Amino acid sequence: MTRDLLEAAVGTPPPSTIDVHRLVRHERRARTTRRAGLGAAALAALALGGFVIGQPRDPGPAPSRAQPAERAPADHRFQLLAGDKESADATAKRLGDALTRTIVKVSPSTTWVPDKPGRPGAARVLAEYSNDDKVMPYFFSGGGLLVTDKRHGGLNLLVVRELGAGETYGKKLGPIPLKCAGESGCTQSSGPHGERLFTRVTKEGPAAGARIDVRLALAGGRILVVNTEATGADLDPAHAGAPPLTAAQLRTAAVELAAQTKA
Repeated sequence: MTRDLLEAAVGTPPPSTIDVHRLVRHERRARTTRRAGLGAAALAALALGGFVIGQPRDPGPAPSRAQPAERAPADHRFQLLAGDKESADATAKRLGDALTRTIVKVSPSTTWVPDKPGRPGAARVLAEYSNDDKVMPYFFSGGGLLVTDKRHGGLNLLVVRELGAGETYGKKLGPIPLKCAGESGCTQSSGPHGERLFTRVTKEGPAAGARIDVRLALAGGRILVVNTEATGADLDPAHAGAPPLTAAQLRTAAVELAAQTKA
């Protein structure tokens, strides 16, 4: 009943002016076009990506390699340890080896004379015990025999503590001043690094050869003394009384030895 009344009120609807079949065909063509467009875009993206991937990447500037830190030179110096017999004996051995090398370096024509047949020539340094020195119980003394161009002589080394006011070395050693104290034949000079060297040239008598003595301060408040003199056994009379080393060579040797020690 109600439907009949409604249809009567509305009446018969007019024929539609919209071509439904045409709309369906248009929609199908649009979907096909969109799909084709998406496929082309995907292919283009793949092609571009392939081009980018296929090309080698610019690595940019090479990373700077860190330079290794410069290594400090090895320190081959040794301490003049003399607190007990073991340390003093080890120091004496090192002093003897250093003296042997240094003299040959300073004077290549100089040869160490063996003290006994069959032994190589070398310096020998000993640690000497001293009851009188309570600060450094041991001092160092030694040397050896040298020959340079037929000039024979001895080389002596002594390392002692520089004494303070009122101190003495005792019975084993007499006074060993470092500086010149108005004595004749004593001169002061400077080494290549500012070392102060005191050279004493003495002569015992008219027939005796010269005795050259060089002293300088070492690290740790010690004094280094090196001296040389002729032994009187020269093979060539023209060199009678001449020591195997000159004063200049002895000063160079003293500086070289001092540079091998540290406080």
